[in-house]
Amino acid sequence: HLDSQRDLTNCYNLSPIHGRSCLFKSSHGYVHIKGVGWSFGPPYVFSTAKEPELIFGLFDLKYASREMAVSSVLSTKNITGAKSIARAKLVREWLPKYDLPQGFTPSLLFTQLPCPYRIADLAYLDFPHRIELLKSIREFEYFESSVDAESFVNSFLSKLVIAVSKLHSIGGINDHLTYDNVTITGDIIDFEWVYVPGIPC
Repeated sequence: HLDSQRDLTNCYNLSPIHGRSCLFKSSHGYVHIKGVGWSFGPPYVFSTAKEPELIFGLFDLKYASREMAVSSVLSTKNITGAKSIARAKLVREWLPKYDLPQGFTPSLLFTQLPCPYRIADLAYLDFPHRIELLKSIREFEYFESSVDAESFVNSFLSKLVIAVSKLHSIGGINDHLTYDNVTITGDIIDFEWVYVPGIPC
């Protein structure tokens, strides 16, 4: 619950890639909040006649709980710098009047991110802003501030390949490793379709 308008000053959306989520910047870094409804405009909620149990924009509590469990494994194994840190039921009165499927409990999932930008977000920035962003990323502890563009890309790829290799080494797999689920620092985010042994999909 946000007590005042002042609390919303650091809450924002980066691009349509983040669809059902928003970001919050605090002294602890960036927090990604998933399940807020499609967030470009009012908090929209969509479904389809073909799959009425699939609610677009919201996130079920069971899925949030599973994602936190997967995140815990990935964090323990040092596979990614992103970590799901909390979940909470969404207050139904805040939602548009909508008949949710039986057993569906809308919730929010809070994930701490070392960097809020995904690879896909670069498409929404003009060239000067992309360069500015990449320069700021070079200041991260695992990138040298003096590296050129080629070295930066090599560092990014190396970090991502090591992360995927670690995931495979524990018997895991990421069924949705795409440019909208990897940050420009090479961190895997969004663990909804990540499988690790012991946590069924």
